[in-house]
Amino acid sequence: MTLPFNHSTRLQSFDDLIKDPVDLLIIGGGITGAGIARDAAMRGLRVGIIDRSDFAYGTSSRSSKLIHGGLRYLSHFAFGLIRQSSLERRVLHGLAPHLCEPLGFCLPLYKRDSHSLLALRAGLFVYDVLCSFTNFKSHKILGSSEVGELHPYLTADGLKGGGYYFDALTNDARLTLANIRSAARAGAAVLNYVELLEFETRGGKIIAARIRDRETGKEGVVHALRYINAGGPWVDRIRTLADSHAQPWLRLSKGSHIVLPHQRLPIENAIGFSNPADGRTMFLIPWAGRTVVGTTETDFEGDIDDVDPTMQDVDYLLDPMRSLFPESEIGYSDVLCSWSGLRPLVGNLDGHASDVRREHRVEIEPNGLLSVAGGKLTTYRSMAEEVLRVALEGLETSRVTSSCTTMDDPLVVDPEGPDLEKELRDPLVSLYGPETKVLARMMSADTTLGRRISDNPLLLSAQVAFALEHEMALHVNDVLTRRLPHIFQADDLGARVVEPVAQLMGQRLGWDDSRVTQEIESYTERMAKSRPHR
Repeated sequence: MTLPFNHSTRLQSFDDLIKDPVDLLIIGGGITGAGIARDAAMRGLRVGIIDRSDFAYGTSSRSSKLIHGGLRYLSHFAFGLIRQSSLERRVLHGLAPHLCEPLGFCLPLYKRDSHSLLALRAGLFVYDVLCSFTNFKSHKILGSSEVGELHPYLTADGLKGGGYYFDALTNDARLTLANIRSAARAGAAVLNYVELLEFETRGGKIIAARIRDRETGKEGVVHALRYINAGGPWVDRIRTLADSHAQPWLRLSKGSHIVLPHQRLPIENAIGFSNPADGRTMFLIPWAGRTVVGTTETDFEGDIDDVDPTMQDVDYLLDPMRSLFPESEIGYSDVLCSWSGLRPLVGNLDGHASDVRREHRVEIEPNGLLSVAGGKLTTYRSMAEEVLRVALEGLETSRVTSSCTTMDDPLVVDPEGPDLEKELRDPLVSLYGPETKVLARMMSADTTLGRRISDNPLLLSAQVAFALEHEMALHVNDVLTRRLPHIFQADDLGARVVEPVAQLMGQRLGWDDSRVTQEIESYTERMAKSRPHR
């Protein structure tokens, strides 16, 4: 059964959180915090999780959309990380197949590249070994003609051959949301748009956290046995709330992507290549009916609340397209939109950001705050298990009823009832998985929800209603950039649908005309920021 998870349950969760003590208060609703909340709630702990923005607002909706073992980490000899990532990829595919879809990767090799076909063959074999030969399929070595057949638009100039292997594609924002909703089903008090104002301390130890609902202005105090800082790029900011003298952990690295029309670069599988400018590994990825190019990796020292692509980012990503696909003549006019996110890197931070291994750090500080940073989207589940192992040491609670079960229970419920007809179901199943049945039930109860707001891409009124009733969407941006990837799919980034979506949300949430206009303007601003090249 799919339970309500909306603005009303959110208000009740806020009251519950400040009324009774919890075992864990998790600060940060990205993939790391969401994974921790799910694991803890499923063990029987009383859990609260808050985020000052929307779930997956930051890094967890701005990744390369991949669940991957990290083939490029072989050059750093990060064998443990690759093995862990590869095994977690298999686990996630079992938990939510629609959020971890097998994706083939072609690695064309040119004469200018620093490594040989023999080295590529060895690397792909080691990659298969590290995942215990449990990948979706084994790798293959390709001749130049085979690479050309796979990708006829690739330049053949200097092409020696290539390799082919498998990783997986995901919708990072919806993966985060699936974990958040699973945590709520297990009893966690889950709140977006609630910020941490300050920690209250006594004798150098945290005893409470003061929070504020940014939607209503209501404040309250949360008492917990353990406070977990899973703030991603905001980890150091949260640490300084507990200790103004805390030394920084993070090196923030900015990663940008651009989105091209599929018909301009019609690829069915991903392409990995070295940027001729600096040798960095980049990818072309088929995602949401588009072709995504990424990623940059540059140190970031600006405002972490305002991270957007620059013209320099767009140029860096476009330049290799012109050399790899010279006949396609890819240019600024082909870039539909772009996005940027911050990687919170930890560990040995010397050298270029791309050389920093994607390891994570978990530590309880003297004031009692448990902070976690770093890691990868792919390994979020095992990271959460490690965090709870540390968090539960010495925790005096009788509510732990089980060990970790997150690798066994499906992420998304499979409700009873009839499903959508194939014509509607097929384009929606990658977003909702078995919960397309819930949309079918909603449209059966209210035939107006079957209306299309937009045909290209498919956008139904039922999807907006589902986001409000079952996914705790509060703003138009929540719906069109994270619950649905509409901003990345539509040729106009959603300009034609923003008004009807805002009107529909207003009817259901009780907005006045001023609020509807404000929501439209906010989304319009988001569209403009995703097009620095226009």
